[in-house]
Amino acid sequence: MANAFKSFARRFDLFVRYIEPRYPRLSAFGYLRGRITIDNAVENCGAPLILHADIRNFFPSISSIHVREVFDKLGLNEGVSDLLTNFVTINDPLPLGLHPSPMVANIVCLNLGGKFTYLSLKNGLKYTKYADDITISEISNLPEKIII
Repeated sequence: MANAFKSFARRFDLFVRYIEPRYPRLSAFGYLRGRITIDNAVENCGAPLILHADIRNFFPSISSIHVREVFDKLGLNEGVSDLLTNFVTINDPLPLGLHPSPMVANIVCLNLGGKFTYLSLKNGLKYTKYADDITISEISNLPEKIII
């Protein structure tokens, strides 16, 4: 069964890269082919201040409803969306440790990543993400307030 999950993750990653031009975001480093932890760290190296946050219960917080919405938005038909949602989720949430989970999570979080990128750029900051680890850096002076 593990081979089925690995195979799906590889093939679905290629499909999403073809269909969704925002995937993967340049700010995303976790569980993406050709991107490693060190690349994420290098992006933030030397910054005078670094803010690091971990999203608690990241994978379990992504429900089958979120996953299904992603499959629908990618243009999959209803039957295929249902089948794939059931394949990659266990008892509703996206499970930690299943091969497709990080890739599916990256797709689910595309809009969130876009918002973080926009807010960071607007405030002269840099944003990177490694799965559920958010880093905001290159802050010469912390702004008194974040402009939204």
